[in-house]
Amino acid sequence: MISDGDWVLLYLNDRIRFVVRASPELKFHTHKGFIVGTDVIGKEFGDTVKTSGGVEFALLRPTMRDFIRKFSRASQIIYPKDAAIIIGYLDVAPGFTVLEGGVGSGALTAALARAVGAEGKVISYDIREEAINTAKKNLEMLGLANVELRVGDVSTYAEDPVDAVMLDVPSPWELVRWVKSAMKPSSICACLCPTYNQVEKTVLALREAGFVDVQALEILERKIKVAENATRPENLGLSHTAFLVFARSTRLAFRFEEFGHRDGEHKASDEPEESPADHEEGGEGLIATDPNGELPA
Repeated sequence: MISDGDWVLLYLNDRIRFVVRASPELKFHTHKGFIVGTDVIGKEFGDTVKTSGGVEFALLRPTMRDFIRKFSRASQIIYPKDAAIIIGYLDVAPGFTVLEGGVGSGALTAALARAVGAEGKVISYDIREEAINTAKKNLEMLGLANVELRVGDVSTYAEDPVDAVMLDVPSPWELVRWVKSAMKPSSICACLCPTYNQVEKTVLALREAGFVDVQALEILERKIKVAENATRPENLGLSHTAFLVFARSTRLAFRFEEFGHRDGEHKASDEPEESPADHEEGGEGLIATDPNGELPA
């Protein structure tokens, strides 16, 4: 049941939606009429409420995507399509301690805080006090108390090694050796890079520092407009936002020549190209077997 103080999504359609806080004093005006709080409190999420003009809005529980749309912004945010991949690839779980460099408006910070749960912690740095203040305001709206916001350079962190690191800074390649010292072995770091040049510098630096399983991705989102006998992609979509680089920390110290870089003897083109079949379920090398070729029990 919706109670006084609960956040509610007033949903009319995909384009017209509002996140409001329920209270007896609420009188929210829309172009379809106003909605009063006393008509909202006491209803269940999923019910509807009518405006003064007789138009029905659905009462929904706001998601993280809905809250992020409402965030105050000190800078560009990390969009949900990228945030979801970051959390998945970092393998963030309840109880984790995640170190974040570059807070921005706190959109990814909020998503990370929810993923680590009440028993986990997100420690976030930003050199701009304005960004920290904006993020603090946004996080308070969500009631997230498991975030430590710090003004300063993330590379000043010198406490216990963390379970994952996220860098949204101008030159992540300059921090990879420090990152390795700040995180637990076998844990994963992520770097957000706006350009191809930044991706290249970051990936090469990660390999040189002994990181493995280094991957660079671009996540594109294309919505489908569904109509009877006229279903097609939307004309406009959210395409490139940033490149994402992921890598796992090890105690190895790799040489560039092992990857065919900078030594003149090997070329990247010498490496066999992977095909989609290499990653299909049951593909060779994806599951360890015993010497007789049997799958593990």
